[in-house]
This record gives sequence, structure tokens and C-alpha cells, in this order.
Amino acid sequence: MNIIHRDIKPENILLNVDNDITQIKLIDFGTARFVEKNDIVKRKIGTAYYMAPEVLNRNYNYKCDIWSVGIINNIMKV
Repeated sequence: MNIIHRDIKPENILLNVDNDITQIKLIDFGTARFVEKNDIVKRKIGTAYYMAPEVLNRNYNYKCDIWSVGIINNIMKV
């Protein structure tokens, strides 16, 4: 959808359980931004513990959200 969230963390993830269906919902798009696939973003924004190293270096793209999800998975020991 060409959106980077830039602040994926456990506090911004909700679970909705309805009967036997569980939905994962991402909230708080205050730091989100539209990007194209090849765009490079320079602004350092987000929660430091979940930030990709590229964000700290101010040279990142949409993949910074994948790093944040990986940190959450590591914390959960999935």
C-alpha cells in the first residue's frame, strides 16, 4: 500500500478475537508516511528500541517496519 508506519511496537498492535477468528490490527499512524518503493527517507522518527539501524543513520526505506516486527518477534520468542 506504499505506507511506512515507522513506529511499530507492541503498544501499537491490537488483537481482535471474534468467535474463532483473530485479527491483528496496527494502530497509531501518526508517524506514518506514503512512500514509493525506491524512496529513501531521512527523518529519524519512531521508538528507539524498535528502530532499524538505517533509521538511526537517516537513510532508510519501507523495510524499516520489517526490522521492528523482527524485534517484536524476538521479544516474544516466536
